[in-house]
Amino acid sequence: MAKDIVVIGILGSNMDSGERPERWERWRRAAGSRLRLLNEEEVERLRTAWLAPASGDGDQALEELLGAEKLEEIDLFDRMQLANGVKVCRECRTLSEAGRALFGSSRELKKTANDADRLRKYLARFGLSWDQVKV
Repeated sequence: MAKDIVVIGILGSNMDSGERPERWERWRRAAGSRLRLLNEEEVERLRTAWLAPASGDGDQALEELLGAEKLEEIDLFDRMQLANGVKVCRECRTLSEAGRALFGSSRELKKTANDADRLRKYLARFGLSWDQVKV
């Protein structure tokens, strides 16, 4: 038997104004019905997003950049790391911004933090450039 999924959200402070069991009556749609804060489509969208495989979209982006044959030559570990790096690059406006985002912790340990150069060299290991990734 499948268990019910319980979703709790914050709607405002005036809905829960007491400690008596009757306080929940205001939350119900109709007498005797179960509390539903999200519609079924939203629950399904969230379930799909949470259960989606981590490498799916990343592999597709890498395949577009590198081609299927070259992608198969890259270890899974490196593919996953590169896919996340490409994702961050596409979310950032500049090479420097992406470098700071990707190397934020280790940059503090370096004497000179040239994150843009580090990122450029990392992408070059896979035959990629900033311009290719940003397309």
